[in-house]
Amino acid sequence: MPPSEPSNRIGKGMGLWAVFLLFLACAGGGGVVVSTFGLIEPTAPEKQLIRWHVIQADDPVLAMHDDSANHDGTAGCAFLGDAVVRWDDKQPTGRVTVDGATVTIAPMPDRTVRIQNEGTTLTCPFAPGEGAQEFAAMIRARAEKPQQWMGWVDPRVKKWRAEHPDD
Repeated sequence: MPPSEPSNRIGKGMGLWAVFLLFLACAGGGGVVVSTFGLIEPTAPEKQLIRWHVIQADDPVLAMHDDSANHDGTAGCAFLGDAVVRWDDKQPTGRVTVDGATVTIAPMPDRTVRIQNEGTTLTCPFAPGEGAQEFAAMIRARAEKPQQWMGWVDPRVKKWRAEHPDD
């Protein structure tokens, strides 16, 4: 090839670089789609609770505590906004409505959170440092302001307000 003729190597290199960038863009777009789907789907612990009939598929799990011996999710408590549920050995063992409930925490070393309402008591044992105070505070906030809780209005209240605008 005489030196006066232009080289085509630069064009081929730019083309390969464009294909490489296109491949990276497609891989990134696929990652965005997969991660978005992960946000929509319930997390694995929630799926287990649905499978074990501890909660319904439309129950919002706002907080969950695993107190099983192996930390495998087979026992624990979950705060659903309007109720707290308890399960042991993959079986539902209790449910307490939060509205108007009394929430207490046992002193150290037994950090058990107790939720009492309408004659029903539910206990959720916590080890030190596992968030008993935070779990109880969330439930207590809902129990003290049942119809409007941290900006969230119960859908049943919204429906009643829509049906009874004069009240």
